[in-house]
Amino acid sequence: MIGHSYTVSFFLDAVVGYGIPASVHVQAGGASQTFNKTTNGWQAYSLDFVATGLNTAITLSGVRSPNTYYIGLDNVAVTAAPSSVTAPEPTSLALLSLGLVGMIGARRRYG
Repeated sequence: MIGHSYTVSFFLDAVVGYGIPASVHVQAGGASQTFNKTTNGWQAYSLDFVATGLNTAITLSGVRSPNTYYIGLDNVAVTAAPSSVTAPEPTSLALLSLGLVGMIGARRRYG
């Protein structure tokens, strides 16, 4: 949904040599970040972004150095951030309605 917050998360691994990093550049909804991997082994990464349209593009681009043998991505997921807007409880709505009816009745009686 436009304007809602999301998180793209993924695991990254690379077989790198001589301490030269392999990188993955992630772009989504106006946010972007480059994640550098200098050691072998899977590691979790994530990027928070806000959807800018009905179809917000998410790109993950690998940047391999000459001493990188491969870049691996796994478990790529997009999740919605928890909403801070809460729906009123039915009991609260009933009490509010009862209060409004009481105020209208009192106004008719004394007005």
